[in-house]
Amino acid sequence: MRPSVRPALGSVIDAGLSPSISDASLRNHPLAIWVETRLGVVWSDVDQRWVRARPLTVTEAVAALSEDSDRATDVCRSALRNLLLISALPEAERTGSAQANVRSFFAFKLHQFISGAGHAFSTLEVQGRRTVTVEGQQFLPGDPEKRLYPTHFCRDCGHEYHPVRFALDDKGLRVFFARDIDDAAPIRPDDDDEDAGDDEDNADDREIFGFLTPHASDAAFTFDDREEDYPETWIEFDAAGNPRLKRHYRGARARSVMVSPTGKVGSGTRAWFLPGKFRFCLRCGAAQGGAARDRNRLASLSAEGRSSATTVLVGSALRWMHGSNSGLSPFTRKLLGFTDNRQDAALQSGHFNDFLFVSLIRAGFLGALEIAGAKGLRSEELGSSQQKALGFDRPSPELRAEWLLEPELRGFNLQEAESTLRQVLSYRVWFDQRRGWRYTNPNLEQLGLVEVDYLGLDDLSADQTLFADAPPVLRDASPQVRAAVYRELLDHLRKWMAIRSQVLDATVIEQCWRSRTAAFAFHGDSGLMRSLAEPDGS
Repeated sequence: MRPSVRPALGSVIDAGLSPSISDASLRNHPLAIWVETRLGVVWSDVDQRWVRARPLTVTEAVAALSEDSDRATDVCRSALRNLLLISALPEAERTGSAQANVRSFFAFKLHQFISGAGHAFSTLEVQGRRTVTVEGQQFLPGDPEKRLYPTHFCRDCGHEYHPVRFALDDKGLRVFFARDIDDAAPIRPDDDDEDAGDDEDNADDREIFGFLTPHASDAAFTFDDREEDYPETWIEFDAAGNPRLKRHYRGARARSVMVSPTGKVGSGTRAWFLPGKFRFCLRCGAAQGGAARDRNRLASLSAEGRSSATTVLVGSALRWMHGSNSGLSPFTRKLLGFTDNRQDAALQSGHFNDFLFVSLIRAGFLGALEIAGAKGLRSEELGSSQQKALGFDRPSPELRAEWLLEPELRGFNLQEAESTLRQVLSYRVWFDQRRGWRYTNPNLEQLGLVEVDYLGLDDLSADQTLFADAPPVLRDASPQVRAAVYRELLDHLRKWMAIRSQVLDATVIEQCWRSRTAAFAFHGDSGLMRSLAEPDGS
């Protein structure tokens, strides 16, 4: 940096920068010289030449300018921002002169590296006293006795769980150590996957992998290790009719422990230890099945993947570009992305397309519900109502091009295409309600924007004559309890697609699959079509 620049920095920052400044004035402006010789290039004594400067964050650059100019950081931030934005404009645009330079004065680049929040880490203390941080390390800084544990959350209710391993420390004491959620327990010749941790009482030196969760004190947390607290599929009855856990689930039974912030067992905060894989949530009771990894069964602080994050960021940038306050001409409203291989590019492109399509379907569904008002929509009205909400019933060629492969269709062929469109829109709504369909993009019902009810259910539940010969548990129940039970059952069947609808009939789905007129049909989506047309019988 030139020796004469530093003393002049304070006064030029106080004076501000004219938006119409010329390139000639910028070449001699102390702040522009400071930016070029501190942020752009620096002199290398080793190579005896100018080299590119080490990239700085905006905060670091502002701190350096504040130190050199002896001005407050907020003032320096504003001055630096104005200089970079003004110098990024061509001189012709700044000055309004036709003879001025048409290129920017500074070809600067502002890189913003965006990453997920990662994981949350917490000490094993009661709510209100525990420390929560995103800085992952083994012990709490400033208090090496307290351990930090990675924290994951139930996807249904948000209750927290810590992946841990229960093992002996160097003093022979049982301690809960933090572990990564993807860590697998050591395989032993006598291990049975379902009986993980069943031999703890007989093998004190055995390392047990599992999850630790604090015992919540609020009224909504009712788990207390009773048989009825476990999933229904875990329960069997003995000869006397008493409930008990099935043999292959007994090893996964929750264990009440008192654990201190050091991880040692015996005193401290009450918690529950769940040996083995994460199988169900103690708070909401949501049970997990299949061979999914624990990472997918539980959410972390950043639940989205790279593709999802990129899609959301790109969508936000495009909304700003096309907004009235962007100040960008239509020709410059472009976003250019780079990737280092074709596979990632194809994956991201597919994610963009899927996100836009799902958003459009849900927007049509929500729009149709808003038009319907308090009376809602019957299942047979889904397709036609969405068609109208999306504007796809209008004769506009531009709108027809959005959903028709052949926008010039007329007469009977157009009517057939519209019929196919209504069936596909209705099908897509049913399909979108599937349980666990999308982790990071939950459907409208999961978001609380849509409520599903069943016609005639309350009248049926209140008709005592229908339950005269029913089991006592239903016969003696109040109409409200019966209705709640049936809603739970019907919701379960609906979310697992065990429903009857004309648009879910295998023949209708096959016709939609073969359609080549509606762009919304199942072209290239055979897996989605066959998921209902060819049930596996499970």
